[in-house]
Amino acid sequence: VYGFTRDLSRASSTLQADFSSALNLVTPVAVESAMYRGANGGMLFRNGQAIEQLAAVDTVVFDRFGTLTQPLWRLDHIVPTGTDGEQALLDDFSAVVVACLRPQLSTGPGGLPPVVSLTHQEVLAISEHGLHMSVGGRQLSVVTAEALPRYRVDADPPLSGPETPAGTAVHYLLADGRCVGRINLSNSLAPGCAEAIEALREAGIGEVHMVTHEPATGVHPELAALALDGIHCELDELDKLQFIHGLIREGRRVALVSDGLFQARGDCLNLCLAARPETRQLDADVWLLWPDLSGIVAARKLATRASRVIDRNYRASLAVNGGVLLAASFDLLPPTVAAILSNSVTLGMMRTALGLKEESLP
Repeated sequence: VYGFTRDLSRASSTLQADFSSALNLVTPVAVESAMYRGANGGMLFRNGQAIEQLAAVDTVVFDRFGTLTQPLWRLDHIVPTGTDGEQALLDDFSAVVVACLRPQLSTGPGGLPPVVSLTHQEVLAISEHGLHMSVGGRQLSVVTAEALPRYRVDADPPLSGPETPAGTAVHYLLADGRCVGRINLSNSLAPGCAEAIEALREAGIGEVHMVTHEPATGVHPELAALALDGIHCELDELDKLQFIHGLIREGRRVALVSDGLFQARGDCLNLCLAARPETRQLDADVWLLWPDLSGIVAARKLATRASRVIDRNYRASLAVNGGVLLAASFDLLPPTVAAILSNSVTLGMMRTALGLKEESLP
């Protein structure tokens, strides 16, 4: 400007236009404010990229256990046979589970604690290998109904009973090769599932899917009543990854919600329900410390709000500083007015960015 006009005042005015303030100053403040608000609200973002990704997500995939359903399988029903009562059956079942899966409890004072729930990993261990131990000269085993033929044992007619509802894990206790009882474990829906899925759709999520290793016949019946776009069964970890990456290849922006035991790398955003007792891995993009699924909705809304603030501040910086530069070039703004206008806009954007620290959460 000075080269064309030889006007030092006009050149000084153009120098007041600061396009970089929205990028170098306001954007980091907005990101840090959102992370601060999230941390105070039980949502831990790994970095600013995680906030940006979560705001852009249009497809959510739930890994069933520990998300849409409770992370624990609860003892639901005991059916003993012969002279052994329910308490004796529970004692034997607890002894086998503690010895095989929780050996650290076997040395505690006060005897063995009764086992009234199992984690999903423990249920998987029983399904894959069964549990076996010898105590007091007796050989005790806990196996699934599918494994009974391998042990050449049939469930006695009294144990068969009515048809077992879907979503129930049936286990049999064997003593010296004889079936002595049936133990049913149930896994109920997590609280607020339907409400959380509806809120996600209202927050801009287009599709919601669930993946599970279970067969379709074993899926909890209440899951079918949820407004899911797809329930994908009999998928091992590799199959789950292939399904997620297939969505990404279709142009979807995918977020995987899990309890931390299964995660997808690459372009998939990983949300971990870290409040779940099964959580073992902490290599996630977002940790949610909420007791229910509403934390996913809160994190999405916070990320969307932060993204909008950053975008609006960037556009405001371009518009105002572009106007200042143009007006100053035509000698319509003195240097003092140009400086006041440009810096006032920057301070206003800073205030908006800092306001994310006080953002209300649902």
